[in-house]
Amino acid sequence: MPDNDRRIKIKIADKADNADGRDVLYDGVKSHDIKETALQELIERAKRELWRSDSNEGIAIGRKLYDFINGSGGKLNKYIIDAEGVSENLYIYLDVGTELTHLPFELIHDEHKFLFLDETRQLVRLVNEKGWQKKTEPAPRPLKMVFMACSPMDLPPKSVLSYEREEQFIIQATEKYALDIRFEDSGCVSGLKETLIENGGCDILHITGHADYDKKLGPVLYMEDETGLLEKVTPEVLWDYIRDNQPRMLFLSGCYTGKGDETGASGSFANQMAKAGIPVVLGWGLPVGDGGATAFATELYRSLSIGDGISKAVQKARKLFVDVYHTWPLLRVFTNGEPLKAFIKAGQPVRYHTTRTSTYEYLEGTQVKIIKEGFIGRRRELQKGIRAIKGIDGKYGAVIHGTGGNGKSCLAGKLIERFKDDKGLFVVHGEIKQPDIINGLYNLFNKLGVKSAKTLLSSDETYEDKIEGLFRGAFKERPVLIYFDDFEQNLKRVDDEYVLMPEPLEAVRPFLAALDWAGHTTNLLITSRYPFKLADGGRDLPSMKLDNIPLMAFKDADLDKKVVELNYISNSKHKAMYITYGYGNPRLLRVV
Repeated sequence: MPDNDRRIKIKIADKADNADGRDVLYDGVKSHDIKETALQELIERAKRELWRSDSNEGIAIGRKLYDFINGSGGKLNKYIIDAEGVSENLYIYLDVGTELTHLPFELIHDEHKFLFLDETRQLVRLVNEKGWQKKTEPAPRPLKMVFMACSPMDLPPKSVLSYEREEQFIIQATEKYALDIRFEDSGCVSGLKETLIENGGCDILHITGHADYDKKLGPVLYMEDETGLLEKVTPEVLWDYIRDNQPRMLFLSGCYTGKGDETGASGSFANQMAKAGIPVVLGWGLPVGDGGATAFATELYRSLSIGDGISKAVQKARKLFVDVYHTWPLLRVFTNGEPLKAFIKAGQPVRYHTTRTSTYEYLEGTQVKIIKEGFIGRRRELQKGIRAIKGIDGKYGAVIHGTGGNGKSCLAGKLIERFKDDKGLFVVHGEIKQPDIINGLYNLFNKLGVKSAKTLLSSDETYEDKIEGLFRGAFKERPVLIYFDDFEQNLKRVDDEYVLMPEPLEAVRPFLAALDWAGHTTNLLITSRYPFKLADGGRDLPSMKLDNIPLMAFKDADLDKKVVELNYISNSKHKAMYITYGYGNPRLLRVV
């Protein structure tokens, strides 16, 4: 935004005791007043929300709002004419507090048109003036963005979001522009904090999901806990998690994120985040459909990634819905007064680039290769694994199975990482033999300093008695995560199912038989290309005691995110061929 563009502060004063009207101030100087009775009548009319889908009602309310702001002296109209006369962009920073939050000022209409659908004009809601004097310049680098979707599994089925579709649309719409996009895949605030730290902050943080107003908590986002269940997050909690790496712009793409409570006593979620310190916050004043929200966000980020200013990008996105009316007037922009400039310089080379790359490491003392950074997708599988290890669903661990290269060990590594401070780790890679088990467990308990376990393991007891004895005692006292990796090396196919070969069978059976004896303190995690059966007393022990987590090839949004990471595919004219013959397998995509 050029420095000579015009910024006007308009304030509607708070309601005064025994006052018949409220002052309207332009840049701190009184212009006129609004009758309180007329203002309250319009508030009640707006609360009926008919303007949401009825353009005639929107125009009627917009005309009333125009009269309120313009006044009998035509103040607003004069500023518009003056700005047009010298080809200036006009930015209205409107301060209406929280009481007037229900009024859709975005609909201001001068009897000919909606004034703020023009790219040369913008109306934003001013929450304070902390950023009014701030000077920022577009950076000569790609736009940095973190995208996070929240869709708790315990919401009603109709409320579950297709967030993958939104991710996919944004990736495809911006793939040739200067946008570094990082997807946060946990849906929880702790995961968001870690991602922002790893990413070194960002220009834009996008959070999509449901929101509401809780009678006790106030405005809340419906985020997820680490197991995928609902966690209501307040503005204060979200701010605590992002304040050290706060974005320059936050888009809260959830219903009512731009609306306060019915009484006007507290500001909306977006309003409170702007007050906390984020320069620009976008939110929806009323419920918005998934399709509309996705289309709006896609065009917004496409525009910002080519170097458009915030105001121009918002107006471009709004114009997508001019012919159908719905969606564009629902968006509200809250700010601390910072100029609505572009984040990055326009005209950067066309490219496809991402800050997200995978780095790998081996679990300490093992041959198990896991992802250290750049873990993509697998949200529900990760949450299911956490639930299994915590015993939430009555299981004592999990079998992760699927075709080679689909990331079984990487998922197991994320689970191990999650519980590394709570449990010791015992890993067996590949072929399982009783002597190796005994020696490995002895070394583990020697390291952990559990003398009773060392005594048992060096005794003359049978192998089965030793393992069962650990589950009666040491595994209760000192929790351990037991991990059998590449378990398929111990399996053979019989007809149409897999079973253990004789020697591994006798080594593994005691673990499954006694696993529940330690409660949920010690757990078993198995990665295998194939699920397997192990019958004991008419029961199939794996299905009885372990959760089943199949890992399929990447598809849709998760596949797109993986391709984003692989620049040699993204930049190739043979991209479609790479994707076709990679079959969604992460390992094949890395080597084709």
